[in-house]
Amino acid sequence: MTDKTREIILLNRLFRTKAVEGGEFTPTELMQARAAVAELTEDEDRICYSLLMDETMKRYPDLSLQFHQNFSYVLQDNVQKAVLDQLTGIPNRLMFFEQYPNVQALNTRENYNVPDNERTFIYLFSMDLADFKRINDEHGHAAGDKALRHFADLVRDVIRPNDFLARFGGDEFNAFLPGTDLKTAGLISHRITEKCKTTPFEYEGKQLYVLPSIGVTRVNETLSLEENLKHGDKVLESSKALQKEKLGIVTMRDQNKAALQFIPKG
Repeated sequence: MTDKTREIILLNRLFRTKAVEGGEFTPTELMQARAAVAELTEDEDRICYSLLMDETMKRYPDLSLQFHQNFSYVLQDNVQKAVLDQLTGIPNRLMFFEQYPNVQALNTRENYNVPDNERTFIYLFSMDLADFKRINDEHGHAAGDKALRHFADLVRDVIRPNDFLARFGGDEFNAFLPGTDLKTAGLISHRITEKCKTTPFEYEGKQLYVLPSIGVTRVNETLSLEENLKHGDKVLESSKALQKEKLGIVTMRDQNKAALQFIPKG
């Protein structure tokens, strides 16, 4: 057994221990895990992936989500290209669909023995960049690419460890937020818009900002994921139609309740 193989096995044990204890990874543990996989060979990548995604890991959907959010870059190239967006490094549409059962399982587990009036749900954030075309037109496609990477980084900074962000293509992003209520979904969407409004990226000496439109919907688990995404797109379109003076309007719809227009201050 090589030293690298031992490191992989120890990494796998770390994931399993955290799953059993229900704990979160500390920054130090994340750094140690990243260091352990940073120089893996192609064969070792395959071993690491198979160990982390075996049947035991499937019992712990939150760990599966965290693996793909934090360690997806260790996948061997052909696997990586299949499940990751090559521009931003976050999961793509395919991985979003593959992770949906894990998101459902996690949400079910979090609601175990919880009274009905305290239950939480899966929320879907449907997002795009309201000014993406302007950035492309005025500054070029390289600036547009940087804007997409910047937005992905900002959203990852705001969402929680068990939330799952993916890029579907162009400036279209979607995120699952399991274990969430309407108020929390509103707060997180607010933080995303505020983060975007206050955090520019630099391109050719200029400070540029991205402005998201966000549609927030509660996932109806009796419907297919495709149908939920269509509902999310409709709410997103409402948000875009109401976008005025670049305020960053978030339109929210909670099942059969009327849509709420959430306008961040500033």
